[in-house]
Amino acid sequence: TRDGHLLTWEWQGQGFDAMPQSVPVGAAGDAVTVLSYLLGERTLVVGTTSGSVSTWAFSADQSGPSGRFLRKVHTFTPHAHSVTSLSVSQRDKGFLTADNQGTMFLHYSTTGETILEIPGNGNDIESLRYAPKADGLVWLGEDGTLQTYAIHNPHPEVTFKSLFLP
Repeated sequence: TRDGHLLTWEWQGQGFDAMPQSVPVGAAGDAVTVLSYLLGERTLVVGTTSGSVSTWAFSADQSGPSGRFLRKVHTFTPHAHSVTSLSVSQRDKGFLTADNQGTMFLHYSTTGETILEIPGNGNDIESLRYAPKADGLVWLGEDGTLQTYAIHNPHPEVTFKSLFLP
């Protein structure tokens, strides 16, 4: 919502719950600007006007009416400006975010890491797409510039932490 909340309804056999669960995803008034599920449709990516980027997933909670609640999984490197574009990988748990100044980040949800930053040129991005094989990206700037990048990141799940820490 424009108030910075996610609203969720549960399907209860005969229909949806009458009252949605409302979950704040940022500070009051920090509007949700982009929203999409990652591959597998279990994790939700949320970007806001303040530039925050986070992932959310449902967890079991027997104390609530539906037995599930939405919880934050990871908070990623924030943008300095409003997040306006989001593109998710069709191959893994990676995703791209861009702000209204053209700065782009490559994130990996499983590790909670921001892997790459591409500085902006002050122009908003009209369209942003992650390549189907997660080996590149393309975007169209509001000034009509089309840019492409090759990405060689065959194992984004490997980090120092995943290799050497419990």
